[in-house]
Amino acid sequence: MDYPPSLLLGSIHHATFPRTFPNHAVRDISGWIAQVRIILESQISDAASISAGAKAMETLEPIIAEHPFLKGLEPRYLRLITGCASNMRFKAGQYLFHEGEEANNFYVIRQGNVALEIHGAKGGAIILQTVGQGGVVGWSWLVAPYRWHFHARALELTRAIALDGKCLRTKSEEDHNLGYELLKRFCDIIVERLDATRLQLLDVYRTH
Repeated sequence: MDYPPSLLLGSIHHATFPRTFPNHAVRDISGWIAQVRIILESQISDAASISAGAKAMETLEPIIAEHPFLKGLEPRYLRLITGCASNMRFKAGQYLFHEGEEANNFYVIRQGNVALEIHGAKGGAIILQTVGQGGVVGWSWLVAPYRWHFHARALELTRAIALDGKCLRTKSEEDHNLGYELLKRFCDIIVERLDATRLQLLDVYRTH
């Protein structure tokens, strides 16, 4: 029968040594056992963390692969992107980010709706566009100085996958083909955002 290392080490640590052992030898052995126990427990903890991370990646990869924005990417690129991904959940009214903050992520929306906003001259929020399931929020992570140009607010309970922009920039520098694939997709998003902003501003000026 196999026993966990911590149980075996605990048994050894509490064992009774022969009386012929000098006291300092017993102390040395006990100290060594304590050190080994700490190392083993640390390694077990690290292995559990790695296993949990790998499981999370296995769970996210098929979701990312089926998202309209990333669908069609080669499996090797999907694996790279999944390594930069994490699951996120936003309550109604919660902000994903604010204008002027550092842009470190972008979000692929799995469920819910997100309003992209700017503040008007009189202090009120102007909604430029609403992004729903299957959409993407955030492109400022692509272009220096990597600052958000608008606010993003969840209009209802929203589930998304956050992709770390710094992580993706690093991987794109290492593999330019990955960077090109992402840039092609984001060009459409940027044009769409600019058109939405132009139309919304025309409406604002028309009513004033």
